[in-house]
Amino acid sequence: MAKHQWIALTDEKQFEDLVNDLCKKRYDLDNFQLFGRKGQKQYGIDGFAQTQNSSLILHQCKNKMLSKDDSSIQKELLKDLEQETTSMVGEFIVNKKYSVERFIFANSFKQDTQLQHKAIELSSKYSIKIVIWSWDEISNMLDEYHDIAQKHYPNFFINKKESLSIKKLTNEKPFFEKIFTNIQREEPVMLLSITSSPYHNKIAKYYKDKIFYLARDKYSQKSIFSIQPPSKIDISEAKYFSKLAKQCRFEEKIEDSMDFIEALEEQLVYQDIFLLISEFENGSDEHRQSFALALRPLFENSYNYNLYAIIFGRKKLASLRFVENEYGISPLNYFEEYLLPLPTIEDYKEIEKTEKNLEEIYILTGGHPELMRFCIRTEAENYRELILNSKYSSRFFQKYAHQKESLLRLFKKSSFGHFSLWSNDMLLKGLFWDNLIVEDGSKFRWIAPIVTEMGKSYFQ
Repeated sequence: MAKHQWIALTDEKQFEDLVNDLCKKRYDLDNFQLFGRKGQKQYGIDGFAQTQNSSLILHQCKNKMLSKDDSSIQKELLKDLEQETTSMVGEFIVNKKYSVERFIFANSFKQDTQLQHKAIELSSKYSIKIVIWSWDEISNMLDEYHDIAQKHYPNFFINKKESLSIKKLTNEKPFFEKIFTNIQREEPVMLLSITSSPYHNKIAKYYKDKIFYLARDKYSQKSIFSIQPPSKIDISEAKYFSKLAKQCRFEEKIEDSMDFIEALEEQLVYQDIFLLISEFENGSDEHRQSFALALRPLFENSYNYNLYAIIFGRKKLASLRFVENEYGISPLNYFEEYLLPLPTIEDYKEIEKTEKNLEEIYILTGGHPELMRFCIRTEAENYRELILNSKYSSRFFQKYAHQKESLLRLFKKSSFGHFSLWSNDMLLKGLFWDNLIVEDGSKFRWIAPIVTEMGKSYFQ
């Protein structure tokens, strides 16, 4: 039995590529090659290689849709095996006089005794070795050949170096329960980070990887389409969406957002999809909005299929939830929005391995990630003076110079305003997304007293 639950590739061409790579590895023959694409089967086989003694190893792939009932697939495979063997024998042995060392009949069905017996019968009839590679056999090879598994199942091999350095975060259990409750209702979710500091990036990656693992266990590997928009601003629309399509392993030529959505819809006919999009902030505003608008029809018609979606991002993603565009709509207003939980002192101890007094730094900074990192990385011990004399006062408040009087009034208050992820008050909205104020029940408060000291110092 395979160690991992490898999910059969539903795309025929991807399955052929996988089998071809396994043949190369199993028989140590780099000259394995595939015949013509686009359904142009030749001689009853999909791929071949010539061995050192000039004999041939051939393979034929049958990727049956797993939605069919077992008995139907079983009958089809028995029929296909006999037909393909007869065709292969006629072309390669009778007419061409080639020596065939073995004929591999690979399929995505479970191991089947009748198919094995048929292979033995045909092997005896034609004096050739016929080998059945069921999905059980292929799964065992994927366990054995790590490089091939990683090539064909890249999402299964998330880079765990960072995520596994965090064993567990304080508030993750109730957070995941809340998120997956929405997902089970087929309500798409956006997960928002306040800043892009190293701490927040590491935590966001941890949550993304953990969600991937939880979704894989619940919805299966093949259902997960984990994608990340390209970061280049000046990239064309065709290049932007073709890169997304490549991450989804689509074979179709993708030139715009509608092509990409149509390709997704075609996949949804045959399978559930769990769409996991990270770094949605990447790329230009135009492409991001085009992507967001193109997603709408998928969810408006989702009663026809099962589509789940989680998008990770920051302020620019949130704007697509709350701000109307020129068409008079907010592209992602049907998404449920959640902030990623802010790291607690225990989380910082897990993330930052240091002998410094993290409790002291956390109390002083309110857990502000940039100020935390600044204090941890310095040799100084008077953290308060270090922060007040740093560049952060200017960095935090320079952009608000024209709102000096309003800020001086807020510095005197312990709580203020009405909390909202997207406040109608432009000042409060800016301070919130700059991570200077945080939620305090139904109101806002400064993240830490040291921040108000920095502000007062800047405006003196």
